[in-house]
Amino acid sequence: MRSPRGPRNRARATVTGTLAGMRVSRTRHARLPGLRPTSRRRIALARIALARSAARAARGRSERSSPPLDLRAGPTAEPPLDAHPSRARHRSGGLRRRLLLTASLLGLVGAGCEGTIEGRASEAETPSAADAETECSASPGSRPLLAERRLTSEELLRTFQVLVGEERMAESADLVAQLPSDRLHESPDELDPLPSQAHTDASLRLAIDLAERIAASRESRAALATECADQPSSEPCVEALLDGFAPRAFRRPLSQAERDRLSATGPSDEVDETFTVLVARLLSSPALTFHHWSSPPTPYDVASRIAYTTTGGPPDDVLVGAASRDELSTPTQIRAQVTRLLESPWGRRRVADFFRYWLRLDAVPVPSRRASERLGLDAGELQRSALAEVDRFVEQMVFTRSAEFRELITSPLVYPEDDALAGLYGTAVWHDGDPPVEAPHHRGLLGRVALLLSQADRTSPIMRGIRLRERLLCQEIEPPDLEIIDSRVDELGAIDRTEHSTREATERLTGVTPCYSCHQLINPPGFVFESFDPLGAYRTAEVVYDETGREIARHAVDTTVADLRIGPEAKSASRFDDVVDLVADQAMAHVCVADSLVEFYFAHEVEACATADVVDAIAGSQSFVDIIVTAIATEEMLR
Repeated sequence: MRSPRGPRNRARATVTGTLAGMRVSRTRHARLPGLRPTSRRRIALARIALARSAARAARGRSERSSPPLDLRAGPTAEPPLDAHPSRARHRSGGLRRRLLLTASLLGLVGAGCEGTIEGRASEAETPSAADAETECSASPGSRPLLAERRLTSEELLRTFQVLVGEERMAESADLVAQLPSDRLHESPDELDPLPSQAHTDASLRLAIDLAERIAASRESRAALATECADQPSSEPCVEALLDGFAPRAFRRPLSQAERDRLSATGPSDEVDETFTVLVARLLSSPALTFHHWSSPPTPYDVASRIAYTTTGGPPDDVLVGAASRDELSTPTQIRAQVTRLLESPWGRRRVADFFRYWLRLDAVPVPSRRASERLGLDAGELQRSALAEVDRFVEQMVFTRSAEFRELITSPLVYPEDDALAGLYGTAVWHDGDPPVEAPHHRGLLGRVALLLSQADRTSPIMRGIRLRERLLCQEIEPPDLEIIDSRVDELGAIDRTEHSTREATERLTGVTPCYSCHQLINPPGFVFESFDPLGAYRTAEVVYDETGREIARHAVDTTVADLRIGPEAKSASRFDDVVDLVADQAMAHVCVADSLVEFYFAHEVEACATADVVDAIAGSQSFVDIIVTAIATEEMLR
């Protein structure tokens, strides 16, 4: 987050963090009033995707000469699109559900922050099925999801680890640390498809260092090719490397021209020079460091696409074997491989990374040290423990319980592995293998302590409201004008916290024009989160402490709001559960997670028609594993 320059502005940014609570986006798009461009694009794309989905369902029924669909009736099951049983079971809900999803999105684009982000739309704004089909038929191929690009730093390190082993990578830890991090935090725009000079230099130094370390070890040479154990510069060693190690590095068989070029290194009088140079060339070759796709893709291209998209690393032996037998040519075959790889350790790790990306867990603050110390807790340890608990929650829900999206949002299960976190949840400590532990007040992802932590010794309804809209609904709101904040703070002066609750103070700060135009959307869900204290523990009263930790005031917690302004209809709320249940069934949340899945797994901005099937899977109550499989195993893999 960028800080305003100058001590005065920095101080005001600190004082008014509760008032503003708005992050400066890294997006490269020009700003528009109110909603960020990415939010407007996402909503527009969701309209097209859902309308297209409705048109596709209607056309499919017409082609099967089925009776007219009664919109008053329940969902009608559709025949499976492929042989996968879960897809056959869940591809249901039909036109009625899709029309309802589309209808719930119609009012989501408003004129800035004038209270119409979730407003109503006129019929003129409704996308017709014909328009959606025209848009989607024109867009495929214009910007493929699987564009050629360099391997990310994480993909490169994972590839090296598979090729040379963990021990060699550990020995080169200093050079590994020099590789620039390019992990996605907010947007695929952050990833440059071409390497920077720093990235190129660091990866080349690492490749040379690994080659030298392998050459110096008989055991390591033998691991690459047994012929290289005692005679690393011999012709049999070179041929063995080109037959075995090189195809693994390039993720495909070598052409004869490549073999000739690489073998030109030739034998040398130096014992390990030929070996070292050849291995370094292979580890630094663009054939390894870039994703290259033929058109149409070869089976080995498809294997590489599946592997890197699903696990962040190169194809395993099973996938390579399938490619060699030409068993990656149908959507069913691809779906089966993606499903298998998702259950692997690296597939599971990538799922955890997705949730970190979607929920922006890298931005979770270290909680207030003052609040932590009052409970005898270490703030840094609490943050780490809370983040690790999110990972355990995801692991247990997605892979152990085969949870659907709604269960991820509404489940009361928690997994605290230490006394401090268990105390905040109000539960016993959970150990691996124990029965699940329930914390009824902390339901789902929104109820994770990690997402409730406050950096200040007080809660921030504004930050919590923005977090809900930005992370769960993908609605990014423009930051406020700092001059307006300065003016408002000067006008009000200090607010006595012994006289006013956090909610009352927030209402005083933001309840005037122009603040209220945006805060009528931000504050209501944030006020419902007031049932949690700055460390995420459930509370019924807000306690105010002085600098010594002595209680100086106590306020009743009011979580009642007349309209959450989430969705096309007015919805009141009086407790946290009301928000949880509304978000779980909210079409915009389904579109948000579908959008985020495609963005994360393909490191690519979402095109208009890329998420319709994923939204279908979410709304159709498929398991989250099947939802991810639907997002990855697209026809793009075969194009």
